[in-house]
Amino acid sequence: MICITGDTHGFNDIDKLVLNKTLASLSENDYLLITGDFGGVWDGGMHDEDILDYYSIKPYTTLFIDGNHENFDLLNSCPVEMWNGGKIHRVTDKVFHLMRGQVFNIDGRSIFTFGGGLSIDKACRTIGKSWWPEEEPSEEECTEAMENLEKNGFLVDYIVIEWLIQEFSQFADLDIDLWYLAFSDRDNEAAVQKLYSQVIKTGMVSGTPTVFLNYIDSNYMFDAASLDSYIEKIRMSEYRIQECPDVVIEEGKTYTAVLETEIGDIHVELFPDTAPNAVNSFIYLAESGWFDGITLVQSNDESIWNAESVVEPGYSFDIEYDRSKTIDGPGFIGIDSSSFEQNPARFFITDNIRGYYEQRIREDCSGLGITEEAFDKYVDEKILRFSKANTIFARIVDRDIQKMIQHLEDLNIIDIIIETN
Repeated sequence: MICITGDTHGFNDIDKLVLNKTLASLSENDYLLITGDFGGVWDGGMHDEDILDYYSIKPYTTLFIDGNHENFDLLNSCPVEMWNGGKIHRVTDKVFHLMRGQVFNIDGRSIFTFGGGLSIDKACRTIGKSWWPEEEPSEEECTEAMENLEKNGFLVDYIVIEWLIQEFSQFADLDIDLWYLAFSDRDNEAAVQKLYSQVIKTGMVSGTPTVFLNYIDSNYMFDAASLDSYIEKIRMSEYRIQECPDVVIEEGKTYTAVLETEIGDIHVELFPDTAPNAVNSFIYLAESGWFDGITLVQSNDESIWNAESVVEPGYSFDIEYDRSKTIDGPGFIGIDSSSFEQNPARFFITDNIRGYYEQRIREDCSGLGITEEAFDKYVDEKILRFSKANTIFARIVDRDIQKMIQHLEDLNIIDIIIETN
């Protein structure tokens, strides 16, 4: 069996796989195929190790094509092998990258693969860190694709690509008129609708269409304020710096921050010993006035508070994790690493994150007969994974303040003052 899903982005969008009944039934002879933006070959460090460990213990083999959020330096350093008729990068013994322009015979089906993409937002990303020019297919890859298709008489069971078909046609010399003619055929439409209905039943996708703003992000609201915020982010990109700021923290000293807000001061303990880069960045940005006037907004599920509309300063650094700083309650402060290149200026404060995971997992596990012991273990695992995926660099000292802000919908920050001893 082959199960197909969309982008997973490391652990960011992996929940659709974790409790999926179909995937739970797969054996060592089955496959999971991720159609772009796998996210498990990204930094070459702990982030990748955790993701690849997750897939490596599964009985099935995980396959993926590349998207436009891949570290192509690392990906192209993996050994190239022939497998089931086409070339792959063997990432691990259980994780294979299906290279561009190949025709594979998998589970009795012929599958043509062609990854890659076009990052419209590449001006806002950093070459060699969050964007690689190799995301766009080369002339050699397109030539190889046509040669492999010709060897198969231009007949395959499935085409797996990351791009829109119009973009792909420009490189693959595809007859777009013939494509649309076949796409509008009623028999083909009925067959696709049947397959789509089967996929919806698995719970791996919620539906279509997906809306993008400037091909960048589907999460923006289309009201005037949100659009203004988006435009401001693009405008501010010219003020970004490309390198991490100079070190301002000193070894052996303790650092605290005072968040001046409309409801009073919030005192925060910083963790320079376990998250030196994050603390150094936070102090630099705070003293530069980067956070003045920003708003913390409580998420709809009441799990965290997010710093909204914070312009990305332009640099990034690796996620810093220390087991002693695993989240065990409200008031922890971390850097939002939900995108591939974390925004050091976009921080969050945890609220009722355990309650959020408990409710979510109970809903997902409804009817599966999960024991309370297994349930608690999985909640702990989700919190640990969240802690490891987002640098935790501070915590609110006054628990009464934390309880007070739980009842607010948003919190405006006037200024942030750094203190040291």
